[in-house]
Amino acid sequence: ACGINAEYGGLHGLLELQRLMAEKSGYHVNNLFFFDTDNFDDVRLSLKEIKSTMSKIIVLNCDGFHAKGILSLAKEMGLMHSGFVWIVTDAIATSPQYLATNGVIFSFYEGLIGIRPVIEKSSLYQAFKDDYLQHNDVVISDLTSYRILVYDAIGFINRALAGLPERYPQNMNCSSKPWRYGEYVLSNLLNAYHIGITGLTNFTESGDSRRVAYDIVNFYDDQFQTIGKWRNSSGLRISGTMRFLGDTHDPPSASAYNLIGRHLKLGIMPEGPFAFYHGHHGHEDCEGIHCWSGICPEMVERLAEDLGFTYEYLMPEDRNWGGLDPVTKKWNGMVAELISERIDMIAVHFSTNSARKNCYRIHLSFHG
Repeated sequence: ACGINAEYGGLHGLLELQRLMAEKSGYHVNNLFFFDTDNFDDVRLSLKEIKSTMSKIIVLNCDGFHAKGILSLAKEMGLMHSGFVWIVTDAIATSPQYLATNGVIFSFYEGLIGIRPVIEKSSLYQAFKDDYLQHNDVVISDLTSYRILVYDAIGFINRALAGLPERYPQNMNCSSKPWRYGEYVLSNLLNAYHIGITGLTNFTESGDSRRVAYDIVNFYDDQFQTIGKWRNSSGLRISGTMRFLGDTHDPPSASAYNLIGRHLKLGIMPEGPFAFYHGHHGHEDCEGIHCWSGICPEMVERLAEDLGFTYEYLMPEDRNWGGLDPVTKKWNGMVAELISERIDMIAVHFSTNSARKNCYRIHLSFHG
């Protein structure tokens, strides 16, 4: 699996995920990527690295506002097809409206898996909501989970600090290292409890909340649907049927080192008998894999059936096969598009020379 973090506030969460997966399930997080969501060159570079690892399970932690751009770019790069699993964190699962474009949510999001915190509301909630609306110029039907969690967190800390003996100073300098009174504050936090808007808040000796609950959600029919639950007291329970990307109920292959579910962009140029292009009257007006026939397209079709990948053909934009400019030392044609990653491989008869061999890997030659 790969973990992507676009919010530094979630760094510890992804590191904890990596530790727990290794200790309790035997799974391994292959890579952790951190990028600036406002820099799409940075996002694209990270997604390219993920694609090169061939990891099938990707955990995305970012705010809902940036999720649409990241997932759209992942689709463009062939990472949102069947065979991949994307797990999104609660900032996305609680705000699916961010995925919409002009009010429409595209079908390629169907199959996303997410977690959504279960926030209980005690009898104190209604009075708190009425007071909040009275002092804030907003019109809402309900308060967000984050508003009431922040309120309870402040209430909990206030209760814990209020329990410190009077001999400890009330104005503490938290920047000193080591913090002189830190262990006493920590002890009070671990032993304190608070009954707030969300109910009882208290912690174990190791600092874990005693009451953590998440819904396991699956995106389909334009919304995240609950298909299971996770409680720290009882673990994971899946009660519904899970859908995966590509509108399938079949779990992707556990192996990362195969082509199942991959979508390949294949470079091609017409040259019989290896590849014939079927445009009308010599025009390039035919689109799709059905526009090609010949030895190479027939081989690709058979390989796709056997290996479980989908594909498309792309002719080089400059319609050159691939030559090296002796002055600029830059390639053109399909070789340039391999280097720029516009295509994943060249799927047609292609002669080799020493310069080309030094530039890319030859998998199959028609010349022995």
